[in-house]
Amino acid sequence: MLFFSGISFHLSKALLCHFVGLNIEWTGTAKELETTGFFIGMDRIVKDFKYVYTIIILIAGGMLYLGVFAPVGWTITNWTTIFPLGLQLVGHFLLPIALGLF
Repeated sequence: MLFFSGISFHLSKALLCHFVGLNIEWTGTAKELETTGFFIGMDRIVKDFKYVYTIIILIAGGMLYLGVFAPVGWTITNWTTIFPLGLQLVGHFLLPIALGLF
């Protein structure tokens, strides 16, 4: 469940790059032996996924604003609209960390 909830951003990026003709590389199948550890892995995750985490923070900030601080008539407080986007944000946040640790 975690894998599929965090993969939609990356698939969307791949489809968009394909449509506009940009070359992209998948690095998930690299076979070189590297030194690893928790903090080394976290540094690499932050470096590789900095744009994903930036977008997650912006969307979460938008959700917080629309849920709490927005003017009357603009607030979104229904859980059926908040839960799916929140689940996607949590999945996208945890996917690189969970895959890096296991």
